[in-house]
Amino acid sequence: MKNHNIGASILSIPFLHFIDAYKRIVEAGVDFIHLDIMDGNFVPNLSFSPSISNEIKNIMPHVPFDIHFMMTSLGYQQTIKAFLALQPVRVSVHAEAFPVLNEIMKPIKEMHIQFGVAINPVTSIETILPWLHDLDFILLMSVNPGFGGQTFHPDVLDKARLLDSLRRKNQFRYLLEVDGGLHLSLIPALVECGIDLFVIGNDLVKQPEPREYIQSFRRLCQPVS
Repeated sequence: MKNHNIGASILSIPFLHFIDAYKRIVEAGVDFIHLDIMDGNFVPNLSFSPSISNEIKNIMPHVPFDIHFMMTSLGYQQTIKAFLALQPVRVSVHAEAFPVLNEIMKPIKEMHIQFGVAINPVTSIETILPWLHDLDFILLMSVNPGFGGQTFHPDVLDKARLLDSLRRKNQFRYLLEVDGGLHLSLIPALVECGIDLFVIGNDLVKQPEPREYIQSFRRLCQPVS
């Protein structure tokens, strides 16, 4: 049976209650924390600095980090060393910011960190076709990057189906991850499309009982008998 993992995007956690809310979400049983790093250039917003990210990591150090860089090449080069000190399990950059991935992919994979590429809703998968055989995962953005609480773009379902088909046909090993506007009613369709990793933000953060939410998610991932 396929193992589907759920990650929590923490952009939507209210700042004044961050630590308590963060602990509740982690203790509810998420598989990883999805950390969106924004530089104010690639997207019109700023998020977590390396020092703040390190403080978040220290709240509950055992939780794996999945770091998503919404940054220009310059911002990435200036900060990647500090973020790698957090020992993430996955790192993704945007295809729109990195037309050529070889130079940044190699050192990440040599550190035994999974390397992936993210693509925006309007970006064609043709952009990343040359790299499919090398990628560990592909992050499909189902909203325009930069802000939490947006509405899911259904076009991502067709992208997921095509990438899943290419994966099966060519025996590629990449995982498929989706991020943006997710809620529980979307999970069965996304599972059917081949999604492996689910990043849920606002819909999870607002739950009074996040453990029940995570349990519902896992039930929805199971095949119907």
